[in-house]
Amino acid sequence: MKRDYLLPQGCKDLIDVITPKVTLTDRGLMITAQLPEVRSEDIDVTCDARQVRISRKQSSSHAAFESATDVPPCYAISLARAEYFSGQLRIVIPRY
Repeated sequence: MKRDYLLPQGCKDLIDVITPKVTLTDRGLMITAQLPEVRSEDIDVTCDARQVRISRKQSSSHAAFESATDVPPCYAISLARAEYFSGQLRIVIPRY
């Protein structure tokens, strides 16, 4: 049985942000998140031992969000690089 759920306007974008896309490439691990209408200075990317976190604080016009992605041990998380352009955040973590 197929069920359809109605989501309030804007929820689809929030769901996409909470679950970023993780891709293995020849360069390493790439994490991408669509962040439409978000200014780069409102995005916080942090890395700890084995996790990358993407977050944004709540403002008067946007809801807060946070997403965490686990990184396997074969990737050099200390060498992670992030870039943000045209509403897309891309984080690349090279292999050891």
